[in-house]
Amino acid sequence: MRCSRELAATTRTSSDGTSLAGIADESIDACVSTVVFQHLPDPAITLGYLREVGRVLRPGGWAALQVSTDPEIHRPRAGRGFRLRAALGRAPRGQLHPAWLGAPIGLDEARRAAAEGGAEVEKVWRDGSQYCVLLLRKPARTRSS
Repeated sequence: MRCSRELAATTRTSSDGTSLAGIADESIDACVSTVVFQHLPDPAITLGYLREVGRVLRPGGWAALQVSTDPEIHRPRAGRGFRLRAALGRAPRGQLHPAWLGAPIGLDEARRAAAEGGAEVEKVWRDGSQYCVLLLRKPARTRSS
């Protein structure tokens, strides 16, 4: 199977929940994250990860990261109907927990955090949604650097 051979050269890793500690500077070719950052309850943690991704990317490396840039989606929706369904045991559980609600980040903040890590936000898709995707790239070194 072609996919298996290609994936044999990949490494999956986990972190401490606030950083990419344990991953060496400029050691990663690519990084992908989906449906994670939109659920972090503190935008400072998400922005910290953007800095960390920039730090660990090799020059020329890239990252595709899904974040939320929609403040509205992160507001609790606990109206009368929700409370009634919850009382009857028919509402989804946990939707008012901060880790479910998450927090949005601003694009200017994202650009700043990426730059602090040595990367650039090269492209943005679906800005203003919880499914906003950022393409980060660490600039390749020139011969003189």
